[in-house]
Amino acid sequence: MRRFVYRPQAAVLLLVLATVLPLVAAEESFDVVLKSGRVIDPETGLDAVRDVGIRGGSIVAIREGLDTDPGAGGILIDATGLVVAPGFIDLHAHGLSDDAIRYRARDGVTTALELEGGFNRLAEWFAAREGRMRIHYGASVGHGEARALVMPDLQEAVRAAEPLLKEAAVTEERWKIYEQIEFFDEARNAGLPDTARNALYRLLDQGLREGGLGFGVAHQYYPGATRKEILDVFALAAKRDAPIYTHVRSMTIDAMQEVIADAASTGAPLHIVHVNSMSGDATPEILNLIEGAQRRGLDVTTEAYPYTAASTSIDSAIFDEGWQERLGISYGDLQWQDTGERLTRETFDRYYEQGGIVIIHFMKDAMIDLAIRTPFVMIASDAMPYAPGAHPRSAGTFARVLGRYVREREVVDLSSAIRKMTLMPARRLERIAPAMKRKGRVQVGADADLVLFDPDTVIDNATFEQLDYSTGIEHVLVSGTPVVRGGELVEDAFPGRPVKGRYLEEPGEPPLGERFGQLCDDVERWMTDYGVPGAAVGLSVRGRTFTCGRGVTNVDHPLDVTDETLFQIGSITKTFTGTLLVRLADEGRIDLDATIRTYLPEFRVADAEASEEATVRDLLTHLGGWAGDNFGSTGPGDDALDLKVREMATLPQIAPLRAVWSYNNAGFVVAGRLIEVVTGMTYEQALEQMLLEPLGLSECFIEPTDVLTRRFAAGHAWAPTGFRVLRPWQLSRAANSAGAVTCSVRDLLRYGEFHLGDGTAVGGERILSAESLEAMHTPILTKHGSDEQMALTWHVSDSGGVRRSSHGGATLGQRAMLTVVPGHELVLATLTNAETGRRLNRDAVRWVLREYLDAVVTDPEPLKTDADDLREYIGTYTRPYMDIELHLDDGDTLLATVTQKMGFPERDSPRSPPTTVELGMVARDRFIITRGPVPGRAAEIIRNADGSIGWFRFASRIHAREP
Repeated sequence: MRRFVYRPQAAVLLLVLATVLPLVAAEESFDVVLKSGRVIDPETGLDAVRDVGIRGGSIVAIREGLDTDPGAGGILIDATGLVVAPGFIDLHAHGLSDDAIRYRARDGVTTALELEGGFNRLAEWFAAREGRMRIHYGASVGHGEARALVMPDLQEAVRAAEPLLKEAAVTEERWKIYEQIEFFDEARNAGLPDTARNALYRLLDQGLREGGLGFGVAHQYYPGATRKEILDVFALAAKRDAPIYTHVRSMTIDAMQEVIADAASTGAPLHIVHVNSMSGDATPEILNLIEGAQRRGLDVTTEAYPYTAASTSIDSAIFDEGWQERLGISYGDLQWQDTGERLTRETFDRYYEQGGIVIIHFMKDAMIDLAIRTPFVMIASDAMPYAPGAHPRSAGTFARVLGRYVREREVVDLSSAIRKMTLMPARRLERIAPAMKRKGRVQVGADADLVLFDPDTVIDNATFEQLDYSTGIEHVLVSGTPVVRGGELVEDAFPGRPVKGRYLEEPGEPPLGERFGQLCDDVERWMTDYGVPGAAVGLSVRGRTFTCGRGVTNVDHPLDVTDETLFQIGSITKTFTGTLLVRLADEGRIDLDATIRTYLPEFRVADAEASEEATVRDLLTHLGGWAGDNFGSTGPGDDALDLKVREMATLPQIAPLRAVWSYNNAGFVVAGRLIEVVTGMTYEQALEQMLLEPLGLSECFIEPTDVLTRRFAAGHAWAPTGFRVLRPWQLSRAANSAGAVTCSVRDLLRYGEFHLGDGTAVGGERILSAESLEAMHTPILTKHGSDEQMALTWHVSDSGGVRRSSHGGATLGQRAMLTVVPGHELVLATLTNAETGRRLNRDAVRWVLREYLDAVVTDPEPLKTDADDLREYIGTYTRPYMDIELHLDDGDTLLATVTQKMGFPERDSPRSPPTTVELGMVARDRFIITRGPVPGRAAEIIRNADGSIGWFRFASRIHAREP
């Protein structure tokens, strides 16, 4: 993996590190130190003996030779001979009482979630558990319960049961209360009337707002739910991008086909619970079905537990008439949980009337082996509520996998098993619960949820007759606090915290959706103020997404702008190109600090030194110094970029290489050509295969023919007679890597969310290493004469006290902006179809910073100046694309008259007439436009080393001062 170190500073950096590191190490202190354990991280592949330092609930150090003194009050754990792995994440746990959790903790579980059935009244449920849980906990929103609560014919019974419903929400085991609520039985065979659908959706949405992790749809337990009802719930889940966790309708392949078809048609994320017990002898075919869906891009996952018996309520719908034929079993295959006895017809009938839990013996070892061996199948327990004779999966699932399926029978290797129990479930939840990005990993910055086990002795001890604790699980840490130590439970440790979904709205806080609606209203007002025919806005905050469209796509042929409308994103494309190059660097196929000529021997500009010494990194940080706006077509062929790079041989040098920051489109033409040479593909093919497809950006396109069959926006300019559509719409192919991507606001948000993450796509494919993704947003330099900084393709600003990365885009009559705020899990995308859209984009960014992050950003106030303060700036500044004349008006105001010398998007395209703007000085050599098309935009004077004026940077490009 390549580190991103800017070479001219490398020697200084190494000297500083050599001086500072020993001092830092001596001053390190930790709450917990794990000494000499075999650290296995399923994401990075680390499998080595390391020390782990923990502070403040997070992992802060992983290395050899860590100071063994954790400091006063700290804990030192000798992990010699133990595996240090992420704590196990159980997606399927019903029993969440303390009696049940004791067994989970001793089995290595640090997060237990009720996702299959889910709950309602989640706010009360979470509140009742605060400070009382040994491990982390959470739940989905229960569809089965919700549909019963909104049944019109049951409303009197629902009202009468309110005290029981309230008690169920706060009790440790709500199932005992549910047994007393009769209307649940009445609802399970009833169809939901169409008149109750909206009430159902409101209740499901309320559960998301209370922290629900998606929707639990266990419809085998309520067969009255029609296929249409289930499909409609999938549609709601797709709209919310919230996972469905489903116990399918029956133990048949057609039940699996139903939910996979629903996921395919709606786009809902889908997780199928306990594939082993729902598939039986059809497990091979059903696993092939799921794998095929995944290969075709569906977000479908599944899980299994390592036992050949299931468990459920004897009075559930599973045992409705005909159960023996459906399940292929008889009375003797059933075991009564409370006594351990096998049932007869007589005892079955008696217990059926009584109610209780039964264990069902019907699966085959070969099918369990297949499920556990299959790479995409996770491990989850389906742990039951506590009872002395509960199904052993309630106490031993994870130790059983490690002891019997890894060590004894070698069904799966150790690293794969750990991955199935940690990273895979974490990734399943990351979109709905962004906090899960810090779980399931042993990495610096991850939550210190860890299990330490002995791989030679770990084993489950629970049987079908009696629960018992697993052994070999020596230590379990939850947020850095030991809950199991030396193989024994720590009685007074309750560090568990709730895992809540991204739709959570805290009490007293205006709903996120309501605030976004206010933003959309303001966008509509700004459209009128600034003259913008259409705009699309998208916001992702804490993983929750909102979008809106306003206005029309084209004043000549108007269609409403929606969140599916395609806009040109212009130079935001440069971040796509940069991401591709960084991915190639991660793969060892390109070195960002190598010269361009290492890969393109034919590369040259007019300046020999720049031609010889410019690096790939210089392209991504705009430090080339040559003329950057080299517009014009080189034809539509696959050689367009090659021809354009060769055409650069005459480009003049405006500043020495790396001397001055200046925005450079031409540099990204070279970057696109590098991608072609290194990959052996065209730029367009590489973009599709290496970025757009893995990220699921199905509404981002590079080929105009893909755009023209969909709703798309045209660019506009304002004229005295009204809006005028600007033509041509299409940029030349040579501009593709610098600015030709077209996206919907929905997909641009998804792309921004990727840059908030850890370098993996939603489906788990690694696009960038976490280190490389962070490097893309880490400032490399401060733009000369400015407070803004430059990272790898991203512009970084700290104004308002909030660090954010952003990139704008401008094409013929379209303006776009993408802003990513990593520290606050926020992304804003704005797309407009007018030249004046830049002002709308600016106002939207400031609005979001103020309303969501309490960060106020305003234009600096111009200083009071006179002619003497400004006279030294007067003169002509030039570059091939335009000239700028700085002069004084009749008083003490500095003016800039801009004369365009070439057209856009072609050199011979019509040029804008000369424009004069007024500049206000905000500091020595720094200005903002105070009157003109883009008020507030910065401009800077940049001086040579001797203090003389060398350049005037305007519109982010430097113009050399004429003698």
